[in-house]
Order: sequence, then structure tokens, then C-alpha cells
Amino acid sequence: MLVEGGVAARRIHGVDTHVGIAVAGHVPDGRFLIGQARDAARQYKTNFGEQIPPHTLNDRIGNLMHITTVYDQYRPFGASLIVGGYDSQTKTHELYNIEPTGMAVRCFGAAQGKGQRAAKTEIDKYKFGTRTVAEALSIVSKILLGVHDEAKDKPMEVELGWVCEASGWQYEAVPKALRDAAIAAAKSQLDAAAAGDDPMQAS
Repeated sequence: MLVEGGVAARRIHGVDTHVGIAVAGHVPDGRFLIGQARDAARQYKTNFGEQIPPHTLNDRIGNLMHITTVYDQYRPFGASLIVGGYDSQTKTHELYNIEPTGMAVRCFGAAQGKGQRAAKTEIDKYKFGTRTVAEALSIVSKILLGVHDEAKDKPMEVELGWVCEASGWQYEAVPKALRDAAIAAAKSQLDAAAAGDDPMQAS
């Protein structure tokens, strides 16, 4: 989340054509980890002639982050990551959550950073496995907008990235028109929820 048009605080990054990573926490640490992830993806393709599977990338970055918590000469990273990608071998989507400790687990929904507890509570309310991509975009936008406190938090822009059939199974930022439509739908859902009628709420 950032002020529209800015790049300094961008939180979602493409690592390879099939993988994107969202970063929360200390920005310089996050940039370093993104660089390490891109290096790992390049090295894997050079060595094996194919794209790095998301679970392999998750393991390598998780191990790197864990090492800094073991030896005194290192400072633990002040950032956490959410890794999302598509495995062309197994034809599956994968999502991983990596903590600053290096603990890396596969999940079906994750949140990091300020407001993560409230966001996780909201994520648990929805059955994302039964939603279309369009529905998921508006739900995620709703969650991001819902946990943002305009009175206390900095101005923000909702960042959305995807790896799906619509993107040709490649990672890319969600097109602006679709992002804006998802945000508009999210705002309508928040208004409906405030009135006691949320059509996207899981039963």
C-alpha cells in the first residue's frame, strides 16, 4: 500500500515470470530479500533450465532468513514475506508465508504487517477456494480497506497482483481498470456491511 504513483514504498514485487512476493516490515530489508529471491530464481533456471518452483524458492528464502537468527554476527531481517506463484510442473498455485524467523509455511490465505490480526480474522470468514478471481479481488480489496484507519494511518494505494488464467499463468500487477473496479466493489461491500447486509460474507 502506498500513495498512488509512488515507487519507493512499493510492497508487491515480481520475482520471476511466475512468482510474486509481497513484503511487510523494514523496506530496505524487504528490498534485499527480493533481490535474493530474484538471484535464486535466475540461478535455478541457469542450473536446471526451468523456472524455480514456488516451494523451492520459499525454502531458500526461509533458510536465508533463519540463518540470521542463529549466528551472532548477523542481524535478523525486519521483514516478512508472502510468496505466491504457479508451479508449471504440478499445475498448481502455491502461497507461502515467511516470518522474520525464517519459519515458512504453505497456506491458503495470509496477512502480514500492520493490521494483520484483523486481516486474518476477515480472511477466515471467506471461502476463497470457492471464489472466482474477480470475487477474490474485491474481497481482498475490502479487507485491505477495512483494516486501514484513515484517521491514524498514512494515505495508501491498494496494490494487487495475480497469477491466474487471466494473466496467462504469469505473475503481473492486476490491470488498473480491474483494480479500480475491485476497489469500487469493495467500498460497496463495506457500505453494505455497515448496514448489516454483506452479500460476500461466507455463510
